[in-house]
Amino acid sequence: MAKQKTPRKPRTPKPRQQFLPGTEPLCVPEIDKAADEYRAARDMRMDALKEEIALQDVLLGKMHEHKLNVYEYDGYVVVVAPKQKVSVKRKPGANGEADDE
Repeated sequence: MAKQKTPRKPRTPKPRQQFLPGTEPLCVPEIDKAADEYRAARDMRMDALKEEIALQDVLLGKMHEHKLNVYEYDGYVVVVAPKQKVSVKRKPGANGEADDE
């Protein structure tokens, strides 16, 4: 017969080691501010990315619903890629503007 293992007790985290006097990390308020601004911008971008992915899934569903792999409208082309991703790009020469990627 196999011996049953008893569940382990959860470990309590060890307290963080304190810095010795004179060995504290460098504190530069300008870097702190720049890092906070970057973090805020990154968080906004990540939230926008989540919304973009959700909208892309809706568009992919609509393309499948109508059994289309390519769809053109107002100077844009919607293409369903082989890996079940969808992209919308400006048609070359539409409105005299350069291609968007």
